[in-house]
Amino acid sequence: MREHLSKQIDACGLLLGTVLHNVTSGIAVFDGKELRLRWANRQYQQVLIERWGDVDMTGCSLAEIIPGAEGSGLAEVFRQVAITGVPHFEPEYAHKGLARGITYWQWSLLPLANRAGDIPDVMLFLTDVTEQVLARKKTEQLSAEAEKRAAELQKAYGELETRTRELTTLLDIARQVGSTLELQPLLDLILAQLKTVIDYTGAAIFIVEDTGLTLLAYRGPVPQQQLTGLHLSDDNASLSKEIVSSHEPTIFDDLTRQATSPAKTLAHPGMLTTIGSSRALVQVPIMTQERLIGILQIDHVQPGFFTDRHAQLALAIANQAAVALENSLLYREARKVAVLEERARLARELHDSVSQALYAISLAVHAAGEMLGRHPDRLPEMLADMSSLVHGALADMRSLIFELHPESVEKEGLAVVFAKLAEAARARYNIDLFIDLCPEDGLSLDTKEALYRICREALWNTLKHAQAKVVVIRLFHDQGHVVMELSDDGAGFDTRESFPGHFGLNSMRDRAASLGGTLEIESVPGQGTNVRARIPVDAVLPPSPAIAEDLFPVS
Repeated sequence: MREHLSKQIDACGLLLGTVLHNVTSGIAVFDGKELRLRWANRQYQQVLIERWGDVDMTGCSLAEIIPGAEGSGLAEVFRQVAITGVPHFEPEYAHKGLARGITYWQWSLLPLANRAGDIPDVMLFLTDVTEQVLARKKTEQLSAEAEKRAAELQKAYGELETRTRELTTLLDIARQVGSTLELQPLLDLILAQLKTVIDYTGAAIFIVEDTGLTLLAYRGPVPQQQLTGLHLSDDNASLSKEIVSSHEPTIFDDLTRQATSPAKTLAHPGMLTTIGSSRALVQVPIMTQERLIGILQIDHVQPGFFTDRHAQLALAIANQAAVALENSLLYREARKVAVLEERARLARELHDSVSQALYAISLAVHAAGEMLGRHPDRLPEMLADMSSLVHGALADMRSLIFELHPESVEKEGLAVVFAKLAEAARARYNIDLFIDLCPEDGLSLDTKEALYRICREALWNTLKHAQAKVVVIRLFHDQGHVVMELSDDGAGFDTRESFPGHFGLNSMRDRAASLGGTLEIESVPGQGTNVRARIPVDAVLPPSPAIAEDLFPVS
């Protein structure tokens, strides 16, 4: 029986030894008192082969097997497990003692029970997890780099969105500046668009005059009634030297911390009126042809809010405001010229028609007085001639008076004013003129006024230059537009070259464009001319600004 039991024990020992020597983990047993190796499987030997190779390590101390074990606290861990009997687990121990560099071990210590009173041995289970740890660290590094790249891309995308919004805003403003000559709505739009790229508290546009500054547009918390008609005198010529000399934006980080009174650092003391409780301020020059014509001012309640980027954006938008102001000035100057040209034309008409007719009538009256005693039988013929002259003069006067009173469009409608225009043309120039008009219901007064003025200008050019015998005027609806078409059978002209009446053509085109419409001219030398104006049915001119009219009056 004892022999059989001994054989079973030997077989179990052989089996256990085979298992311990072939498991993937290194296993070693150290005595708990001196921490010397009692036994180790080949995998533990393999872990340390770089130092020990095939040398038997049995009996070697922990400090001999792993140099630095005492100084690193590793030996103390072994002792604590042996003394306390509490197992220890280290999932990722970095060992630097080998030539191949840092080696990562996963190991655990278990106390082994023995005779009572003795310090137990400790069993070490050790696995080299270097490849797994390095792979995880590489993954973490790649993940961190990916997150960093994602954050950089997100930041770049945000900056791209910001730049796109800024460029879109500038493009929209440029498009609006180029499509209208109405100053006040345009300046209001510029300040509204400015808000989409710079988060300001208040913004104002001033124009520089000989007597100071005049507020043209404002957007912000200050009540409008406090700013209506605001004009800031400049008796002391206190315009900011920085803006005048450098033509660059000026940034005030905190108005309450200026070295001197805030008012002395501003372009004008009275400009504080539009700032309210704001602390940060940017003033940007509005320049045209190297000349300061205005100031764009934006403010914010947060001190130090504005950056150089904000200032440059504001400067770009101020340049658009400069174009708007310059266009408005040129437009009003052009209107002055147009008024003077119209007066000169009417003076010529009076001289060429009415004045000469009256002179002819006076001669006829004088001749009739002399004929009364000599040839009374010829008096009826002379009176008939005088009557014809009077009727012609009256027709010319009616035509000129009608041209001076376009408000008849509002009072009488297009059908009546077109009929009067045709009547005056027939009586004065002895031509066949036919009118075909659609109903004018739904057309705004602005549209009617534009159609009448375009028709009058086109008819005037025809009567003066085309030598036409037949003129047809049509008014009809076409796909949401009202179309005025004037056709004649006159001499025609080459539209690619300069021709009589081309200045009038430009005014007709501008008038149609102001209502979102177009003007087309079709003409061939010797084959007549066709003028066609297309205007949206619901077109309305924006209101004309009172301040701008005061700044640029039309005489």
